[in-house]
Amino acid sequence: MNEAKTATAAVREFNRFYTKILGLLDPRFLGSPYSLTEARVLYELAHDANCTAKAIRAAIGVDAGYLSRILDSFIGAGLIEKMPSPHDGRSRVLRLTRAGEAAFARLDEAQEGSVEVLISKLARREREELVRHMRRIRELLDKVGHMKGG
Repeated sequence: MNEAKTATAAVREFNRFYTKILGLLDPRFLGSPYSLTEARVLYELAHDANCTAKAIRAAIGVDAGYLSRILDSFIGAGLIEKMPSPHDGRSRVLRLTRAGEAAFARLDEAQEGSVEVLISKLARREREELVRHMRRIRELLDKVGHMKGG
């Protein structure tokens, strides 16, 4: 196997390992009622007071139709509300309701706890090394952009 194929295989193997260890492919992320994509939409809404569907699509690369279904289900569940944008009357701002904020807080706490449990099994030096390497991976991959469909 040539060097490029070996590197590709190693990255793909790591991706499979990482998604498994964090439970990213579980239909109900961290035992919540939400998928990973839905959890990420809640995250975007929780971190942007003037969030729009367009901004969410740009941030996470989700299909417009799929995002629309997620947002409609969140509206139906009372987790978010739509209001006219103060900057553009054609656009709608999406905001978490109190119920949405509570749902996000539970999910965020579960994620933090899950990662804390995972890395607590490492020595302090190993945790520092892990974080340093993760930052380096991000720096390298930020240089080349993101992967679509691949």
